[in-house]
Amino acid sequence: MLITSVEDAAYHAAHNYPGGVESLAPRMRVGAQVLRNKLNPSTRTHHLTLAEADSLIGLTGDKSILHALAINHGMVCVPMLNDGEFACDVTVLETVTRLWRLGGHVGQAVDETLADNKVERIEVQRVREHVYRNIAALHELVALLDGMAE
Repeated sequence: MLITSVEDAAYHAAHNYPGGVESLAPRMRVGAQVLRNKLNPSTRTHHLTLAEADSLIGLTGDKSILHALAINHGMVCVPMLNDGEFACDVTVLETVTRLWRLGGHVGQAVDETLADNKVERIEVQRVREHVYRNIAALHELVALLDGMAE
């Protein structure tokens, strides 16, 4: 499930880090209690700065903050190939088969949404999440093919 709340994404990224906030805080150059306060959605006096959010993403490898921001602003995050990394036929095929699977999830979510002749917000959110994943995979496919272009 995609997290659409930036605050929830930051909270989960930090707490899922090996050793949790206690291990992550020193690497972010902040005290553990300060970081806990900044990650607590109920606390209105402490907030992550953009630099801290960037550091949290880099240290944890958890991109859910980026995806939450993208979804909330009608955008999609797409991974880029690193320098020296190259796409190959197998990588493209894996991406295509993932697209087939994701397309089925979109269709299933739409079908379930319309099954009772009533469309609820939570159902639309579920469709939106599946569409988001599909769009991201399509852009990834284009990036892979672009990386193979001579």
